[in-house]
Amino acid sequence: QNAERLQFLREELSWLYTRLIRGGNPGDPSTPAATPETWIKIQEREKEASILWRGLQARHAEELSLLREAPLSASDVQARLQENSCIVEYFIARGQLIIFVLTKQSVFSYPLSESIDEVLRLMEERNFQFSKFEYGSNYYERHKNALLQTANILLDRLSEKLILPIWEKLSEIDLINIIPHGPLHNLPFHALRQNGKFLMET
Repeated sequence: QNAERLQFLREELSWLYTRLIRGGNPGDPSTPAATPETWIKIQEREKEASILWRGLQARHAEELSLLREAPLSASDVQARLQENSCIVEYFIARGQLIIFVLTKQSVFSYPLSESIDEVLRLMEERNFQFSKFEYGSNYYERHKNALLQTANILLDRLSEKLILPIWEKLSEIDLINIIPHGPLHNLPFHALRQNGKFLMET
């Protein structure tokens, strides 16, 4: 029963996360439909899911070991990292975004001064712009310059929020492993732009 409830909570959380980046109507480029009540629901569901997960771990450790490996320490992960590679993990807590960077030699954290709301607003605007590519080839051919320019501007602005704060730490890195959190799973990080290039090209 607890396992079923945990699965239900995961599905509900997935839906709640989408509310953070979707307007009230399809294609609506306005402010995301999330309200303070949405954040409260997310926090309540995350807390309940965490309690259920710990309870299941205690009672069904052997079964859960098939679903989840034993946790690794930072040093364990560092030992497995390739040279000139890193892990960048994004974590949202109480509406704030924290970026963790783990390299083979060190671990850094970057709490952003502003809330996640501006990132979510840019993601919604990006979704709205990208939806225009579904209007067909004729529409695209007529408006492709404006579409591409707007898309690149939004990717640049998202990069300013999510990549620029840690860019100096990535200057010597050849391989970046990105771990999103919550609604950031819907963001194509490889397409974010830095210095006029897509992240996957840098």
